[in-house]
Amino acid sequence: MSESKNNHSESESVSETVAELETNQWFICKQTSGICTISNDRNAKAEAGESWGPFATQGEAIAKRIGLIRAGKCQPL
Repeated sequence: MSESKNNHSESESVSETVAELETNQWFICKQTSGICTISNDRNAKAEAGESWGPFATQGEAIAKRIGLIRAGKCQPL
């Protein structure tokens, strides 16, 4: 019986970890003005015309945004 409880708590822990990872995802969203913003809001990604991501950290998203600016795909702020 205790083994069943362990399996249940492990699956809850995995579900919590997956939910936490999903909320900690970062996206680059291109606005109609051509400016790319960084957001961890999935809704902003859906509203954007063009988007990149998800990225695991904000730093990764910033580095990618810099690359997009240099490539001419995004305008700087």
